[in-house]
Amino acid sequence: MQIPEQLRKAIDNYLAGMATPLEKQQVNDWFYAFHDEEVEVPADVADLRLQLQESMRAGIRASIQQHEKAAKPALVIFLWKHRWIAAASILFLACSSYFYFNRTVSSDGMAATAHKTNFHMHDVAPGGNKAVLILADGSNIVLDSARNGTLIQQGKTKISKPEDGRLTYSPGQSGTAEILYNTIATPRGGEYELVLADGTKVWMNAASSLHFPTTFHGKERRVVLTGEAYFEVAKNPDMPFKVTVNDMEVAVLGTHFNVNAYTDENSIRTTLLEGAVKVTATAASTGQQPMLLKPGQQAQVNKEGQLQLVKNVNVDVATAWKNGRFEFDDNSLPSVMRQITRWYNVDVVYEGNIPDISFSGAISRQENVSQVLTMLELTHMIRFRLEGKTIHIMR
Repeated sequence: MQIPEQLRKAIDNYLAGMATPLEKQQVNDWFYAFHDEEVEVPADVADLRLQLQESMRAGIRASIQQHEKAAKPALVIFLWKHRWIAAASILFLACSSYFYFNRTVSSDGMAATAHKTNFHMHDVAPGGNKAVLILADGSNIVLDSARNGTLIQQGKTKISKPEDGRLTYSPGQSGTAEILYNTIATPRGGEYELVLADGTKVWMNAASSLHFPTTFHGKERRVVLTGEAYFEVAKNPDMPFKVTVNDMEVAVLGTHFNVNAYTDENSIRTTLLEGAVKVTATAASTGQQPMLLKPGQQAQVNKEGQLQLVKNVNVDVATAWKNGRFEFDDNSLPSVMRQITRWYNVDVVYEGNIPDISFSGAISRQENVSQVLTMLELTHMIRFRLEGKTIHIMR
């Protein structure tokens, strides 16, 4: 495979740091087009591509140093892993969090993309503390606008909203009382934290709901979840805590775990951080035995109701939302965009085929949507157009 003489000269100038803007464009076009063909190449051409890779790294390292001197410390690290050489990677700093891309980004291309991307005229702010509490009689309390202090009394349980914004349930004197049920629901673009009557702490992600009693009596503590929530269950060996979600049940005595049960995801995922939980696939057709999780493990129930164990899972990815981050681990573009739509309350339109791109890394959930989209555009594989609250995705 012969490289045209003019292109060879452009590559030599690029490697020597003397390429003109036109030559840089020619080299980038050849590099990316050649990569997309995914064909076997002669050893000398492969070696040339490695040299270009190292040159691009050097350019990005220089950008890092310049950024560190000219601006405040960066909060974002981007790391990219190339598909055609597993060991190759490029490290660079940007504005607010870190991210892995599966596509090379040169410093010139990075600057050009950032320059051309302008979402700020139609920006969308991140989500925040937003939820509605549905009481036993069907009446609603909008929690994000409700005053701090005691909100209402349900039976013997006082429901209040302290200054920290959480919702707390404080049971009164023990004794037999009518069991009343409440539901807390977060919209897209909302999250909320609550403390149940037994002291269990629950963090609700966007587009989620939790149905629960105002106080717990009997042999178990049972709640029903849709969407996603993180639980820190108060220990009570005599009264197991159970979470029901679609085709799965999670039973615990006292532990920390996360449940992701969004209906638009491929599976329901229970991730254990501390203690032990027993996960049961409740679909009658499966006939599977319950699964006991250890910390660092994840149980998945797919659309067919089949239960699967995943060992040594990255728990930081599962709980990143609770800690104010998007965090991905080889997530597809649709998976990434589903998280974005929930948190920013936006819709997504794919113009053409859905790009086959995967991402790993993290971005702060406190950024405006424009910042997140700009970071994703650095792959040079996709472009975004923001119209109102709709994100258009293009190749």
